[in-house]
Amino acid sequence: VEESMLSHGVEGVKKMEQQMVQELADIVELVRGELSKQARLIIGAMVVLDVHNKDVTTLLVQSKVSSPAQFDWNSQLRYYQETIDGKEAIMTRMMNASLAYSYEYLGNSMRLVVTPLTDRCYRTLMGALHLSLG
Repeated sequence: VEESMLSHGVEGVKKMEQQMVQELADIVELVRGELSKQARLIIGAMVVLDVHNKDVTTLLVQSKVSSPAQFDWNSQLRYYQETIDGKEAIMTRMMNASLAYSYEYLGNSMRLVVTPLTDRCYRTLMGALHLSLG
């Protein structure tokens, strides 16, 4: 989304939103077919996150966000692949906080929906960890 935002502004974000809607429609077709119990569980958890990401992208379009510096984008939990000390690493960013992703394994369990309150909790927790308060 950020690359599309940087290269095409709001129109790039709109294109990403359309792509996300199409990908969700494709997943619906997949779920309607034959799947093992484990595959259905994994896809269910992924769908929750995909729907949240699509909803955030819709918010960005509605807010006419065209720059990564704008609050509506900057306040989202984002993941970046970076090279740090010659090693590839995944960094998580939200607001002014930047933390290394630790590859925590949460198992194959159902996910609860991600709500605006969940996002607010993420902002609070990221800020606390960034300030070494957690």
